[in-house]
Amino acid sequence: MSAIAAVDDHRQVFLVVLESSIDMKLPLYYACRMAKRVQGRVSLLYVIEPNDLTEWQSVGNLMYEQQRQEAERVLQKAATFVHGNSGIFPALFIREGGKIDQTVQLAGEDESISALVIVVDVQGKASGTISAQWNAKLSARLKVPLIIVPNNLTEEDIQRVT
Repeated sequence: MSAIAAVDDHRQVFLVVLESSIDMKLPLYYACRMAKRVQGRVSLLYVIEPNDLTEWQSVGNLMYEQQRQEAERVLQKAATFVHGNSGIFPALFIREGGKIDQTVQLAGEDESISALVIVVDVQGKASGTISAQWNAKLSARLKVPLIIVPNNLTEEDIQRVT
């Protein structure tokens, strides 16, 4: 292993769980600022949740393909934002399964992940988000700090705390 690779292995990584139902600009901005501050990097995760159309395989396959395209679109948009705000290309992950299970599993598998960043919709309009599903029992499974970014903050608020 080269000296550069060894240094990269010890950089802090902020894993942002992406949501397509809510604006992700603020948690991405927070993760970028923190990564720059500690000379770390950002990783992005999009989880494709299973559909329940097993008896309608062709419809289920079409829905899966649409979800996959949406995942790629959301990841590309977020990666462009991260690169523009941090100068570093993020690691990209697409997982299939339950959002919380896949997030906890990835954080457990990738030892470079040092914090999990999620967004919370303070108006409660975005159902199905990871923050809406999170609870203390699930937090016990997580082995890294959980950072929750409310979507009512401003960029100035984030600048002040990062």
